[in-house]
Amino acid sequence: MSELFLQLSQDSSTTFFSVILLALACTLTISQLLGNCIAIFYIGEDFSNQKKFWGRAGLFIFGQMIAMSTIVFILWALQLPSKDELPLLPLLTGLAFIFVGLILLVSTHKRVQNFKQQLPAFIRDGYLSSLFIGVLLASSLFANHFTFFVGDLMQQVLGSKVGSTLPSLFAVGLFLPILFVFFLIWVSRLTKWFYQYRLIVLKILFISMIFLGFWMIFC
Repeated sequence: MSELFLQLSQDSSTTFFSVILLALACTLTISQLLGNCIAIFYIGEDFSNQKKFWGRAGLFIFGQMIAMSTIVFILWALQLPSKDELPLLPLLTGLAFIFVGLILLVSTHKRVQNFKQQLPAFIRDGYLSSLFIGVLLASSLFANHFTFFVGDLMQQVLGSKVGSTLPSLFAVGLFLPILFVFFLIWVSRLTKWFYQYRLIVLKILFISMIFLGFWMIFC
């Protein structure tokens, strides 16, 4: 698969397409599927409020863009080390999953939710937390995309004029399946079921993220 993306990146006219295709391929990993499910059930709190929904979705994507662009810049400054040169990467990834899962799980507690209602609208309506979750998920999931994104493809395109836009484009590509699921929920009239079980499913996903973190460390 990496050879296909490398061939696509040779042609500047297909660079953007290859990065989107790469992002879509990465969404098939277990960790990214888990992250996408968390994004779906968190952002989709209120489909009827379009301003709130798109605001949270936009800030989530922006958070992912910030995280991925920052990580890629750091790795580029380190002269794109290989995965073998970062032996602590699996440990750090597992710890990141556990840390993020615990933070998100605590955020669902009733006392936290009640306290949240007393905060300014930007925080109370989930805008700030959507940005925060975007950053956290992108940071914790990035190690799983290391071979894909920071491998041969990045070495080919970082020197091009569009190289600086690729991390952001990659984040957008990761979000496309989430938008597709939102569309399916909306057209299938499953919003009532979605609202009814949303918080329960989120807690299950957060706990799963913690267990996945331990699995990454010890397995």
